[in-house]
Formats: sequence, C-alpha cells, structure tokens
Amino acid sequence: MTTPHTSASRDHAARCGRDGGAAFPRCALPRAFARFFPCIAHGSEMSVSPSGTSSVRPSGWPFAGLRSRPRAVRILFGLVLGFVLLAGGCAERQVLVLPEPAQTGPPPASDTARSVVATARGQLGVPYRAGGLDPRSGFDCSGFIWWTYHQNGINLPRTTAEQATAGAAVPGNVLRPADILVFRTGSGMHGLHTGIYTGNGRFVHSPKPGATVREETLDIPYWRRNFIAARRVVWP
Repeated sequence: MTTPHTSASRDHAARCGRDGGAAFPRCALPRAFARFFPCIAHGSEMSVSPSGTSSVRPSGWPFAGLRSRPRAVRILFGLVLGFVLLAGGCAERQVLVLPEPAQTGPPPASDTARSVVATARGQLGVPYRAGGLDPRSGFDCSGFIWWTYHQNGINLPRTTAEQATAGAAVPGNVLRPADILVFRTGSGMHGLHTGIYTGNGRFVHSPKPGATVREETLDIPYWRRNFIAARRVVWP
C-alpha cells in the first residue's frame, strides 16, 4: 500500500530527475530557482531507495550530488545557477541616480542693455571733469551716466541724487548689465557716486578729478563697503 508520504517522496524525486538510491542536494537559493528545482532549496539531500522509501538528510557539501552527473550536465547546471544568482543580485541592488541640479543664472542681457554697456566701455580713458556731459570735454560721474543712457534713447535725471532713485530698486545679488550702481562716498546730497554695471562683478564709472573713465571690480573692498543701492532702468 502506498502512503501519501511515499507517493509525495516519489513525486519529489521524479521532479528532481533522480532514480532510486541516488541523492541530490538542496540549498538555500532564490525563490525563482527553487521554483524549478524544489529538491535543492533547503540545503539537504533526498534519498530514494529501490523499494520506494525515501529519507532526507543534511548535506555536508550542497552540490555533492552533481559529482555523479555527466560533465555537460554540470556545466549546464552551473550556467543556469550563475544566471539565476546574477538576476537575483541585480533585482536586489538598485542604483538611484539623482538628476543634476539645474544650472541657473541671470537671464541674458537685452539688446539695449548690451548697447548701454558697449557705449560705456567705449568711453574708457575719457578724463574726469566736474560738470562734464560729453566725451569731448570730459565727464563727471553723473554726467557719464546721463550721456551713456541718452545715447541709447533712455532719458535719465542729471544728478547723482536723482539717478539714485531712477527706475526700480533691485537687490545687489541679482544685478544685470546696465543697472545703475549707487555708492556712498561722502556725506549729504553730494556724497553719492554712480556707475554702470557691466556684468561679472564689474562696473564702469568716471571716478574723480585727475582720473579717467575706467572699469573696476566690485571685489575691491572700498566699493564693496560703500555700495548702497542698485537701480534698474533697462528691462529684458
């Protein structure tokens, strides 16, 4: 009489492709592999005798049963096992690649702003003259601002105090080319100085008697310390 246990053991052995008296190892493998090879999924051996009885015993070497198989079968088994383990490893390890932070910056200057900057740089070397309004006679600081914008169709007030309130105020960390920079270089209404921002932390101005129109960097401690405002009169 065949008991359920004996029938299950025979089915178990048949699925593993084993004949009577042989043993095949079971070991801890990914579920996908154990689904097709259930007899090797838990690190033990199933032995089936010619009489139909079976027994399970621990296996000292998980794949010892393969030694009795033909070399081609062992190679095929190794390839299948390697593929399954590789697939299992790939499924468990996922690499999260974060997108690069967006590289943002100030928008490009408008044609008018670029023209203002070019006009200002075109006056480099023109001497300072108090009350001067044109390159032939020279510029004072506010006269240089007034003339440069006037050449580009933009009417600004003549004095530094008025230029310091022209247009709209903008923070010093979002400057754009053609913005007006205001500095406190003295006291009272006549203690202001103006220049034209040209980009990359630089500006053009007519600084003082005996000097000429020049381009300087805002990294100079004197200008950084005395900067008080920026005004925008040219919009993108």
